[in-house]
Amino acid sequence: MADSWQQLNAKDHFNIQSKSRLSNIDEQVLSLFYEPIIGPVSFSLINWLWTHFQIEGKSAQGQNVELLKTLNVDLPTLYEARTKLEAAGLLRTYVSGVQGTPLFIFELIEPLKPDQFFQDDLLSILLLDIIGEDSYKNLANEFILTTDMPTDSKDISKSFLEIFHVASDKLQTKPDLISNIGNQAQQVSQKSVRKEIQDENDFDFQFLAEILQKSYVDTTQLNDFRTLILTEHMLYGLDETAMAKVITAATDIATNKFNPNRLKTLISEQYERQSKSPVHEKVAESDEEAVASTNENSFSAKEVALLNSVKSYDPVDFLNGIKQETGGFVTSGEQRILRELVSRQLFSTATVNVMIFYILNDRALPTLNKNLVDTIANDWSRSKVNSPESALAEIHNHQKGRDGGSHSKKRTQSGAPKRVETLPDWAKDDYTPKQRAQSLSKAEIADLDKQLSELQNRNSEEKGD
Repeated sequence: MADSWQQLNAKDHFNIQSKSRLSNIDEQVLSLFYEPIIGPVSFSLINWLWTHFQIEGKSAQGQNVELLKTLNVDLPTLYEARTKLEAAGLLRTYVSGVQGTPLFIFELIEPLKPDQFFQDDLLSILLLDIIGEDSYKNLANEFILTTDMPTDSKDISKSFLEIFHVASDKLQTKPDLISNIGNQAQQVSQKSVRKEIQDENDFDFQFLAEILQKSYVDTTQLNDFRTLILTEHMLYGLDETAMAKVITAATDIATNKFNPNRLKTLISEQYERQSKSPVHEKVAESDEEAVASTNENSFSAKEVALLNSVKSYDPVDFLNGIKQETGGFVTSGEQRILRELVSRQLFSTATVNVMIFYILNDRALPTLNKNLVDTIANDWSRSKVNSPESALAEIHNHQKGRDGGSHSKKRTQSGAPKRVETLPDWAKDDYTPKQRAQSLSKAEIADLDKQLSELQNRNSEEKGD
């Protein structure tokens, strides 16, 4: 079954399941940590699902129409809210009965604990960008709990076997019931997690370690923060040398202790200060060189040059280059839009760049619009766009349909042909007024000439005054 809001129906049924219950601390984390990221509609949706599961347990179920009425949204908005929950690791969606009436199963995933959230690079980066450094620090101070023991304190707590007696033969040969239930619990405890970044081919950790060996940074810490480094590299395009400088600045010179939160803040601040040269200098390469570097024969020379260019920049830099050429600037909202899009891992960064170029150049919009970006992303995902070349081909298809080409003849899912809007004659460029079927009489013409002459005389007198 294709996954898009167009496959949803208000009458679709769903079941709600979960392997855990929501605690008070979980509710606080949802409100303070997740809501700024997922937005109010997604937050209302996850609260509604959890409330019904807490009350009804495994029998919790409903229809989409209940969600539409409760949240006061339409199907596209409901679908977007659901996908945000899935991307944030709060929900897993399954579907059964695809051949007949579909049944959706919503598996609720408990939110990360505060300390786990702060160690999750994608979520913590998004939260920091949205709420700012001060609020981020306040959350950390409030939720990261530590104990403050005197330096001379000694742990005198008793162990389990010092107090409770368990027969040694049962420990060596556990009863089958214990083993079976234990194995079942172990399988259940495996949490559903978001897809993490795994493509490390374009970042050389060994080279990064060699650079840092000349500094005071303890390079043994790098493996612990591998995901963080890859995430920052993907979002901002920092190479090994630039990353080494930021890692050094985020490491305490006295203790050699690396501060991951400091790294995120430094990179965010650094990008705000950066002003890179326009991207289109790269696009301006000779057509001969560009054409020679690709085998795509279906694109023009300028499009081939664009395809080469989008593969050379990370999305935020590419956007910044286009903005500089038009005298604009990258807004914080646009950075959040791109970060959310990239974090979904639907497309490569080069494909995202094609989308940026299409919105700002082909459609001549001054800024990226979240609704438009989400609409295009959904359309491209449904069309299996998986490269900048296929993205450009999809744009061609869309333009053909919009201009009245073969794609304008597509039929709707119900089988009826799509309505093709035609311009009225008066809106066309080559329009000339048609002659009246019945000509005016001589008397009517004389009367019109008289009225026109009087109007011209009146205008002349007013100007003379």
